[in-house]
Amino acid sequence: MIHHQKTNRISWLIIAILSFIASITGVITPTIYQPFVKSTLIPGLISQDLITILAAGALLFFSLFPQTIHLKKLVLVLGILGYLFYGYGIYVIEQFYNVFYPLYMGIFGLSFYSIIAGITAIDKGLWLKIQVSRIIRIPAASFLLLNPMIFYPLWIAQILPFIQSGQRPDVFYSIYILDMCFIMPAMAIVGIMALKNKGWGLMLLPALLIKGYTLLFSVALGGSILWIQNQDGNIGEIIFYLVLSFIFLGLAIIYLHRLKITG
Repeated sequence: MIHHQKTNRISWLIIAILSFIASITGVITPTIYQPFVKSTLIPGLISQDLITILAAGALLFFSLFPQTIHLKKLVLVLGILGYLFYGYGIYVIEQFYNVFYPLYMGIFGLSFYSIIAGITAIDKGLWLKIQVSRIIRIPAASFLLLNPMIFYPLWIAQILPFIQSGQRPDVFYSIYILDMCFIMPAMAIVGIMALKNKGWGLMLLPALLIKGYTLLFSVALGGSILWIQNQDGNIGEIIFYLVLSFIFLGLAIIYLHRLKITG
Protein backbone atom coordinates (compact mmCIF):
# COMPACT_ATOMS: atom_id res chain seq x y z
CA MET A 1 0.00 0.00 0.00
CA ILE A 2 1.19 3.52 -0.85
CA HIS A 3 0.19 6.17 1.71
CA HIS A 4 -0.35 9.95 1.22
CA GLN A 5 -1.10 9.56 -2.49
CA LYS A 6 -2.86 12.91 -2.85
CA THR A 7 0.03 14.80 -1.23
CA ASN A 8 2.57 13.04 -3.42
CA ARG A 9 0.56 13.74 -6.55
CA ILE A 10 0.36 17.46 -5.73
CA SER A 11 4.14 17.69 -5.32
CA TRP A 12 4.68 15.78 -8.59
CA LEU A 13 2.28 18.12 -10.37
CA ILE A 14 4.13 21.21 -9.16
CA ILE A 15 7.50 19.76 -10.15
CA ALA A 16 6.15 18.74 -13.57
CA ILE A 17 4.80 22.23 -14.29
CA LEU A 18 7.97 24.00 -13.15
CA SER A 19 10.17 21.58 -15.11
CA PHE A 20 8.12 21.99 -18.26
CA ILE A 21 8.29 25.80 -18.07
CA ALA A 22 12.05 25.81 -17.45
CA SER A 23 12.92 23.18 -20.07
CA ILE A 24 10.70 24.42 -22.90
CA THR A 25 12.17 27.90 -22.43
CA GLY A 26 15.68 26.45 -22.59
CA VAL A 27 14.90 24.74 -25.89
CA ILE A 28 13.15 27.74 -27.46
CA THR A 29 15.59 30.34 -26.13
CA PRO A 30 18.97 28.66 -25.46
CA THR A 31 20.60 32.09 -25.23
CA ILE A 32 19.57 32.15 -21.55
CA TYR A 33 22.56 29.83 -20.94
CA GLN A 34 25.13 31.82 -22.92
CA PRO A 35 26.43 34.03 -20.09
CA PHE A 36 27.25 30.95 -18.01
CA VAL A 37 28.71 28.31 -20.36
CA LYS A 38 30.69 28.12 -23.58
CA SER A 39 28.71 27.93 -26.80
CA THR A 40 30.01 24.41 -27.46
CA LEU A 41 28.35 23.21 -24.24
CA ILE A 42 24.90 24.64 -25.00
CA PRO A 43 23.84 21.64 -27.18
CA GLY A 44 24.29 19.48 -24.09
CA LEU A 45 21.97 21.73 -22.12
CA ILE A 46 19.43 21.74 -24.94
CA SER A 47 19.47 17.93 -25.05
CA GLN A 48 18.93 17.81 -21.29
CA ASP A 49 16.00 20.19 -21.67
CA LEU A 50 14.51 17.99 -24.41
CA ILE A 51 14.67 14.93 -22.14
CA THR A 52 13.26 17.03 -19.30
CA ILE A 53 10.21 17.95 -21.40
CA LEU A 54 9.48 14.23 -21.79
CA ALA A 55 10.18 13.57 -18.11
CA ALA A 56 7.89 16.43 -17.08
CA GLY A 57 5.16 15.08 -19.35
CA ALA A 58 5.44 11.62 -17.78
CA LEU A 59 5.40 13.11 -14.28
CA LEU A 60 2.35 15.18 -15.19
CA PHE A 61 0.60 12.02 -16.40
CA PHE A 62 1.34 10.15 -13.16
CA SER A 63 0.24 13.10 -11.04
CA LEU A 64 -3.14 13.39 -12.81
CA PHE A 65 -3.81 9.70 -13.47
CA PRO A 66 -6.99 8.84 -11.58
CA GLN A 67 -6.17 5.28 -10.53
CA THR A 68 -4.29 4.19 -7.42
CA ILE A 69 -0.51 4.55 -7.43
CA HIS A 70 1.06 1.10 -7.50
CA LEU A 71 4.64 0.20 -6.64
CA LYS A 72 5.93 0.03 -10.22
CA LYS A 73 4.42 3.43 -11.02
CA LEU A 74 6.09 4.86 -7.94
CA VAL A 75 9.42 3.37 -9.04
CA LEU A 76 9.09 5.14 -12.42
CA VAL A 77 8.27 8.42 -10.68
CA LEU A 78 11.25 8.10 -8.31
CA GLY A 79 13.51 7.55 -11.31
CA ILE A 80 12.16 10.68 -13.00
CA LEU A 81 12.51 12.69 -9.80
CA GLY A 82 16.10 11.48 -9.47
CA TYR A 83 16.83 12.71 -12.98
CA LEU A 84 15.26 16.13 -12.29
CA PHE A 85 17.12 16.42 -8.97
CA TYR A 86 20.41 15.77 -10.77
CA GLY A 87 19.69 17.88 -13.84
CA TYR A 88 18.55 20.98 -12.00
CA GLY A 89 21.16 20.40 -9.33
CA ILE A 90 23.68 21.12 -12.09
CA TYR A 91 21.92 24.39 -12.97
CA VAL A 92 21.74 25.47 -9.32
CA ILE A 93 25.30 24.54 -8.31
CA GLU A 94 26.77 25.96 -11.52
CA GLN A 95 24.96 29.23 -10.67
CA PHE A 96 22.99 29.79 -13.85
CA TYR A 97 21.70 33.13 -12.55
CA ASN A 98 19.09 33.88 -15.18
CA VAL A 99 15.42 34.77 -14.64
CA PHE A 100 14.56 31.07 -14.21
CA TYR A 101 17.07 30.43 -11.44
CA PRO A 102 14.31 30.41 -8.75
CA LEU A 103 12.55 27.68 -10.79
CA TYR A 104 15.78 25.66 -10.93
CA MET A 105 16.09 25.94 -7.16
CA GLY A 106 12.44 25.00 -6.68
CA ILE A 107 12.71 21.88 -8.87
CA PHE A 108 16.01 20.86 -7.23
CA GLY A 109 14.63 21.14 -3.70
CA LEU A 110 11.15 19.77 -4.36
CA SER A 111 12.55 16.77 -6.24
CA PHE A 112 14.77 15.87 -3.30
CA TYR A 113 11.96 16.04 -0.75
CA SER A 114 9.50 14.31 -3.09
CA ILE A 115 11.89 11.37 -3.38
CA ILE A 116 11.98 11.11 0.41
CA ALA A 117 8.19 11.47 0.62
CA GLY A 118 7.68 8.79 -2.03
CA ILE A 119 9.94 6.29 -0.30
CA THR A 120 8.48 6.88 3.16
CA ALA A 121 4.92 6.59 1.76
CA ILE A 122 5.42 2.87 1.14
CA ASP A 123 3.79 0.70 3.78
CA LYS A 124 6.39 -1.17 5.85
CA GLY A 125 4.66 -4.48 5.19
CA LEU A 126 5.07 -3.99 1.43
CA TRP A 127 8.87 -4.01 1.68
CA LEU A 128 8.74 -7.62 2.90
CA LYS A 129 6.59 -8.72 -0.06
CA ILE A 130 8.87 -7.49 -2.86
CA GLN A 131 10.54 -10.24 -4.86
CA VAL A 132 12.81 -10.15 -7.89
CA SER A 133 14.18 -13.26 -9.57
CA ARG A 134 17.88 -13.88 -9.03
CA ILE A 135 18.53 -14.06 -12.77
CA ILE A 136 18.03 -10.26 -13.14
CA ARG A 137 18.60 -9.11 -9.56
CA ILE A 138 22.27 -10.15 -9.45
CA PRO A 139 23.31 -8.65 -12.85
CA ALA A 140 21.38 -5.41 -12.21
CA ALA A 141 22.80 -4.95 -8.70
CA SER A 142 26.31 -5.79 -9.92
CA PHE A 143 26.02 -3.28 -12.76
CA LEU A 144 24.84 -0.63 -10.31
CA LEU A 145 27.85 -1.34 -8.06
CA LEU A 146 30.17 -1.12 -11.06
CA ASN A 147 29.33 2.57 -11.52
CA PRO A 148 30.88 3.88 -8.26
CA MET A 149 33.83 1.52 -8.80
CA ILE A 150 34.48 3.26 -12.14
CA PHE A 151 33.49 6.85 -11.48
CA TYR A 152 34.95 7.41 -8.00
CA PRO A 153 38.54 6.78 -9.21
CA LEU A 154 37.84 8.70 -12.43
CA TRP A 155 36.43 11.78 -10.70
CA ILE A 156 39.10 11.72 -7.96
CA ALA A 157 41.81 11.60 -10.64
CA GLN A 158 40.26 14.66 -12.27
CA ILE A 159 39.84 16.53 -8.99
CA LEU A 160 43.38 16.01 -7.65
CA PRO A 161 45.05 18.49 -10.06
CA PHE A 162 42.58 21.19 -8.98
CA ILE A 163 43.33 20.46 -5.32
CA GLN A 164 47.07 20.66 -5.99
CA SER A 165 46.76 23.94 -7.90
CA GLY A 166 44.20 25.50 -5.55
CA GLN A 167 41.89 26.22 -8.49
CA ARG A 168 38.45 25.00 -9.48
CA PRO A 169 37.05 23.77 -12.81
CA ASP A 170 35.55 26.44 -15.02
CA VAL A 171 32.33 24.53 -15.59
CA PHE A 172 30.38 21.41 -14.57
CA TYR A 173 32.18 20.93 -11.26
CA SER A 174 28.64 20.24 -10.02
CA ILE A 175 28.90 16.74 -11.50
CA TYR A 176 31.65 15.86 -9.03
CA ILE A 177 29.49 17.07 -6.15
CA LEU A 178 26.27 15.36 -7.22
CA ASP A 179 27.93 12.09 -8.22
CA MET A 180 30.31 11.68 -5.30
CA CYS A 181 28.01 12.99 -2.57
CA PHE A 182 24.63 11.66 -3.70
CA ILE A 183 24.42 9.35 -6.72
CA MET A 184 27.40 7.01 -6.27
CA PRO A 185 26.75 6.41 -2.54
CA ALA A 186 23.10 5.69 -3.38
CA MET A 187 24.12 3.22 -6.08
CA ALA A 188 26.56 1.48 -3.73
CA ILE A 189 24.06 1.19 -0.86
CA VAL A 190 21.12 0.13 -3.03
CA GLY A 191 23.27 -2.30 -5.01
CA ILE A 192 24.53 -4.02 -1.85
CA MET A 193 21.04 -4.18 -0.36
CA ALA A 194 19.67 -5.66 -3.59
CA LEU A 195 22.39 -8.32 -3.58
CA LYS A 196 21.31 -9.14 -0.02
CA ASN A 197 17.70 -9.36 -1.26
CA LYS A 198 16.53 -6.53 1.02
CA GLY A 199 13.14 -5.05 0.14
CA TRP A 200 13.99 -1.36 -0.13
CA GLY A 201 17.12 -2.14 -2.12
CA LEU A 202 15.03 -4.24 -4.51
CA MET A 203 12.57 -1.38 -5.02
CA LEU A 204 15.03 1.50 -5.37
CA LEU A 205 17.37 -0.28 -7.78
CA PRO A 206 15.20 0.20 -10.91
CA ALA A 207 14.59 3.85 -9.96
CA LEU A 208 18.36 4.44 -10.10
CA LEU A 209 18.53 2.58 -13.41
CA ILE A 210 15.84 4.86 -14.86
CA LYS A 211 17.64 7.92 -13.56
CA GLY A 212 20.88 6.66 -15.13
CA TYR A 213 19.24 6.06 -18.51
CA THR A 214 17.61 9.48 -18.79
CA LEU A 215 20.79 11.30 -17.80
CA LEU A 216 23.20 9.34 -19.98
CA PHE A 217 20.86 9.44 -22.97
CA SER A 218 20.69 13.25 -22.67
CA VAL A 219 24.52 13.33 -22.68
CA ALA A 220 24.60 11.18 -25.83
CA LEU A 221 21.95 13.36 -27.44
CA GLY A 222 23.90 16.51 -26.64
CA GLY A 223 27.04 15.04 -28.17
CA SER A 224 25.06 14.08 -31.26
CA ILE A 225 23.72 17.62 -31.69
CA LEU A 226 27.27 18.95 -31.37
CA TRP A 227 28.54 16.42 -33.92
CA ILE A 228 25.74 17.23 -36.40
CA GLN A 229 26.64 20.92 -36.10
CA ASN A 230 30.22 20.03 -37.16
CA GLN A 231 31.62 21.23 -33.88
CA ASP A 232 33.68 19.24 -31.39
CA GLY A 233 31.39 16.25 -30.94
CA ASN A 234 33.31 13.04 -30.21
CA ILE A 235 31.67 10.09 -31.97
CA GLY A 236 33.42 7.63 -29.66
CA GLU A 237 31.99 9.31 -26.56
CA ILE A 238 28.54 9.53 -28.16
CA ILE A 239 28.51 5.78 -28.84
CA PHE A 240 29.84 5.03 -25.33
CA TYR A 241 27.14 7.05 -23.56
CA LEU A 242 24.44 5.78 -25.92
CA VAL A 243 25.36 2.12 -25.30
CA LEU A 244 25.66 2.71 -21.55
CA SER A 245 22.27 4.44 -21.44
CA PHE A 246 20.57 1.54 -23.20
CA ILE A 247 22.17 -0.93 -20.79
CA PHE A 248 20.54 1.06 -17.99
CA LEU A 249 17.23 1.07 -19.86
CA GLY A 250 17.32 -2.62 -20.75
CA LEU A 251 18.08 -3.66 -17.19
CA ALA A 252 15.33 -1.37 -15.87
CA ILE A 253 12.69 -2.82 -18.23
CA ILE A 254 13.59 -6.45 -17.49
CA TYR A 255 13.89 -5.75 -13.76
CA LEU A 256 10.49 -4.08 -13.52
CA HIS A 257 8.94 -6.95 -15.48
CA ARG A 258 10.40 -9.41 -12.97
CA LEU A 259 9.50 -7.38 -9.89
CA LYS A 260 6.65 -9.08 -8.06
CA ILE A 261 4.60 -8.41 -4.91
CA THR A 262 3.80 -11.63 -3.05
CA GLY A 263 0.90 -12.18 -0.68
